[in-house]
Amino acid sequence: MLNRIMGEEIEWAGGCRLEPDGTWGFIGDSFDKIKESVFLEYKNTNNPAFLLYGNTLNPVSLEFGNARNAPFFLPNGAKIYHETTGSHLETASPECSNALEVLKFDKWSETFVCWVSRVLKERHNIDLLFFKKNADSKLENTRGCHENYFSEKIFEKLLKESEQRLRGDAAPIHPEINYFILFLITRQIFTGSGGVMLYSGQGGDDIYEISPRTHFIDSVISSPTTTGGSGGRAIINIRAEPLASNDEYWRNHLILGDANMADLSIFLKFGTTSAIIEMIEEGSWNDNLCLDNPKDAPKIFQSISKDLTLKNVPIRLKNGKDYTVLQIQKKFCKNWREHIKNTRDGGEKVEIASRWREVLERLDVDDENLYSQLDWKIKMRLIKDFMDKKGIPLNHEKVVNLDNVYHSPDPGVSFYYKLKNRPGSNFLSLVSESEVSNADRVPPETRAKLRVTLKKIIDELKLTCTIIDWNTIAFKCKGENREYRISMPDPRNSSLSSLISQENEAAIKYLNDLRRDAIIIPI
Repeated sequence: MLNRIMGEEIEWAGGCRLEPDGTWGFIGDSFDKIKESVFLEYKNTNNPAFLLYGNTLNPVSLEFGNARNAPFFLPNGAKIYHETTGSHLETASPECSNALEVLKFDKWSETFVCWVSRVLKERHNIDLLFFKKNADSKLENTRGCHENYFSEKIFEKLLKESEQRLRGDAAPIHPEINYFILFLITRQIFTGSGGVMLYSGQGGDDIYEISPRTHFIDSVISSPTTTGGSGGRAIINIRAEPLASNDEYWRNHLILGDANMADLSIFLKFGTTSAIIEMIEEGSWNDNLCLDNPKDAPKIFQSISKDLTLKNVPIRLKNGKDYTVLQIQKKFCKNWREHIKNTRDGGEKVEIASRWREVLERLDVDDENLYSQLDWKIKMRLIKDFMDKKGIPLNHEKVVNLDNVYHSPDPGVSFYYKLKNRPGSNFLSLVSESEVSNADRVPPETRAKLRVTLKKIIDELKLTCTIIDWNTIAFKCKGENREYRISMPDPRNSSLSSLISQENEAAIKYLNDLRRDAIIIPI
C-alpha cells in the first residue's frame, strides 16, 4: 500500500490457574512469570542478546523492579504486555507494511501464546487458557482486536474536526469521514467472527450474529476504548498517539472489529480498510457512498450483524435511496478496482481487489466455499450441525462452549483448526507454516527491523539498554549514570541512515567511540 504502516493488537481472553489451590484468576496474575520464562527461553538459545526486554527487566538477576507487569519487545519487533483494564495478555504486532504481513504476525501471535502456555505449565505448573475472541455470549465482557493504520496528518485532523462537529451538532460530518464510516459498518460481512449472543436475559431473543463486537460499539467518533455509553467505544476511535513523537506520523486506531481465525477474514480486514484510507488520501473516493445520517451508523452497524441474509437492513445514502449491505460493499469494491486501474498499481493491491470482489459475489449467492473461508460462516454451520446432532437450543452451555473453543489458538483444541486440519478440508491458507515460524525472529522491513538491529549493536557493546517504546531506544554510558536516547521517528524506515539527526548525533558518536564504526552512517 502507499506508504502504509499497519498493525494489530489482540487482547487475549482467558485466564490462569495457579497450583495448588486450583482456582482460576486473571492472566495478569502470572505476567511476571510469563516474562521470566520468555527471557530464560531466549537466553538459552544462541542469540541471548536478541531479547528486547522492557525497562524494568534486569537481564542478569531476572528481577523486574518495582513496575510490575512492564511490557517488553521480542526479537521480531512485536510487543507483549499486560493490559490492566481487564487484566489480560495483549500482543501487538510489529510495524507491518502490508495486509499479508499483518496476517503472518497474527498467526504468529497464536503460536506465541500457545508456547507461553506450554512453558508456564512445564516450569511453574501454571495453567493458561487463551481465546482469540471478542465478546462473551452473555454480553457482559469484551476483548478487543484493535487495528492501526498509518496515514497523513491531514487525515487525523479531519477526524478530530469531525468529532468536534458531531458532538457540537454544529455542522455535517466531513464527506470523507462519512464515506469511511459507511465502509467500516458494512465490512463485517467478510470480517465478522460470528457468535452466539444471549439477549434473553435482557428480554430479547437469543441469536447467532455476524459480528459480536457490534454490540459494544455505541458511538460514531470518540476517544475511549474501554467504556460504553455516550462517547464510549466508537466506529472511529480517536487516539492522540502518533507512531512517533513527531506529529508527522499519526495513526488511525480502530476498535470496532472482531478477532478472527480465518486467513481470508484477517487479510480482507486489513487490506480493504487500508484501500479505503488510500482512496481518501488520494482523493479518488466516491462521494456518493455516504450515509444520509451518519449518526445512525451504530444502530445500522448492529442491525447488519443480526441479519444473516444480508438483504433485510435498508441503508439510506445521501441520495435518499436505500441499499443492502452487499450492494454497498460492491460499490466500495468497484471504487477500489477503478482506483488501481487508474493508478496502474499491482501486487497486493490487485490481490485485495480480486479477493474482495470474489467474496462479495459468493456472499450474494451463499456459495458453499464461504463455509471454509469466512469465520462467521464457518462457525454458523458448525453450531447448526452440533445443535441438530445433539437436539439442543442455541443457549445451551455446550453450544456456548463450542463458540468459545472455536477461538482457541491451540490446534489440538480449537474447533477452527480441527475443521481446517481434517482430511479433505478446503480451508484457505494465505500464509504457510514456515512463514509463520520464521516470523518468530525475523522482523518486517520497517522500523521493527531497525529497532532490532540497533538493540543488537548496543548489546554487543555490553551497555545497559532499554526499549522505551516503538520509536525510542535508550542506553547507559559505561561507569556513569548518563543516558543517551536514540529516536527512530519514521515507522516506514528500516535503515540505519534514518537515524541521522542532530537529536541522535551525540548517542551515535558515543557508540562509535566505543567501537569504531559501530553504526556506519555519516554524522
